[in-house]
Amino acid sequence: MIHCWTDEDPLEYFMGEYGFDQEKIEKFVTGMKYSAVMLKNGDIGVCANLGVSVDVRGKNALVPDLNNRASRIIYNAYLNALLNSRVSGMENTDICEAIDFGNVEHVTMIGYFKPVIDRLTNEGIDLKVFDLIKSEAGVIPDEEKSRYLSTSEAIILTSTSVSNGTFLEIMRQISGDSHVYLLGPSSIMHPFFTVYGQLRMIFGTGFFNRDERVLHVIEQGGGTRDFQKFGVKKVLNLDT
Repeated sequence: MIHCWTDEDPLEYFMGEYGFDQEKIEKFVTGMKYSAVMLKNGDIGVCANLGVSVDVRGKNALVPDLNNRASRIIYNAYLNALLNSRVSGMENTDICEAIDFGNVEHVTMIGYFKPVIDRLTNEGIDLKVFDLIKSEAGVIPDEEKSRYLSTSEAIILTSTSVSNGTFLEIMRQISGDSHVYLLGPSSIMHPFFTVYGQLRMIFGTGFFNRDERVLHVIEQGGGTRDFQKFGVKKVLNLDT
């Protein structure tokens, strides 16, 4: 059972709270792996496409329809740009530095984060990995996910679960005693997520103002490894 004070889709909450102002957008680009927004104030936000074709042609192409996956990606990137730079209390750090998983008996990861997988595996952490797209060795069939979510003490959850609409479904399967960590450049770093009681930290990426290199890499089809070097890893602690 979900341990929180709301059963609301995060993007629906943000739409009600902040809306969407297309006039704030200076540039929008999309590539094979990511989409990105740069606002007129120079703030940049990104969101992974995960195989979804994001077409921005047409007069109303950017107007979000939260029942549409491509629209959710655009809106997630917009929120990433709009909100991440506003939040105080963020520190430059990495999830493996911030969390001592050595004291956790069972860790489940939803989304394939290879650097984190390699590091935790090398440290002897019992890690179960699920991913809707990846088929690498060690990825567990999706039908077994509920069992591990209900018993794991720590969950590393891809932030793209928000844009692809699976976030609430996953949170409902997690034990109220578990600690959940949202991870990825698509993260919307905002204290609203404290309403989901198990969610303890959000790990994302901050970009330098008006850094066109990020947009260029994404437009050319680059992924996280290609543009991460232009950003700074950030964490928002929801327990403070």
